[in-house]
Amino acid sequence: MFVTGLAGAAQNEKRLTEEEAKNVVLALLRSQRTKVARIEGSSDNAIPGHDFYAFAAFAPIPPNADLTGSGTLGGFLVNRTTADVFSAAACEEYHTPALTKLQTAIRKRFGLSAEDYRRLRRPSPLCEQD
Repeated sequence: MFVTGLAGAAQNEKRLTEEEAKNVVLALLRSQRTKVARIEGSSDNAIPGHDFYAFAAFAPIPPNADLTGSGTLGGFLVNRTTADVFSAAACEEYHTPALTKLQTAIRKRFGLSAEDYRRLRRPSPLCEQD
């Protein structure tokens, strides 16, 4: 499902679109068997000075649920050129077999060699020190 949407993008494009990045987060959460109601980001949600998109994911709230909680599953940062996914709350990168498979497909579509990936790979902005 996700790869189909990604395959339709222009072959020369070397960056994820916002929609593709949302699909990467969705793939991560589904691989963790997490139910997702929606994933949101600002209309221009690239982090200033960094090549990342920022998203928040929300769980479905049952109709008769006590609405004192937020339903927030977490915040996620997606590298636009490598499709690496990080927690927006901590210096932590996510890894699951399903996510790795999707990331590999994206990098292949981008034409990234292992060397290119190592060169483009960046830590989460939360991990960088001033």
